[in-house]
Amino acid sequence: MQSKFIFISILFILSSCNNTPDELTKKISESTDIITKSLEQKISNLAEDPSQPIEEVKKLSQLEYKVTIFPLETTAKEMEEELTKLGKERWDCSSIFPTPRPQDPRTNTNSKPEILAICKRTPETVLRFIPKSILGR
Repeated sequence: MQSKFIFISILFILSSCNNTPDELTKKISESTDIITKSLEQKISNLAEDPSQPIEEVKKLSQLEYKVTIFPLETTAKEMEEELTKLGKERWDCSSIFPTPRPQDPRTNTNSKPEILAICKRTPETVLRFIPKSILGR
């Protein structure tokens, strides 16, 4: 969240056209200092717990999964809105298919068909901002 704030702040500063080059240079320098302090703090937090860096590296090769079920009557717009919400939470929902009408053994009736979306993402880690080429991947 903090990284997004810093990124947006930098874009805002760079997009301001009313600044002289000296003012713009000063603002960029201030933003760079904020980013540097933020990264130093994150690295410091990792260094305090010796097992933490190992856990962060493990997260790079793990996946989290989420199954979302939509009623068959869901409109394309409703599904698009829900999938967009999931995308904002970093979920990648690339497997979407209808479910069959299984028979419910308790009631001996067919259940309603649904649309199933299987989503995945990598766990949150500060290492995801480091280029994979640096990590040897």
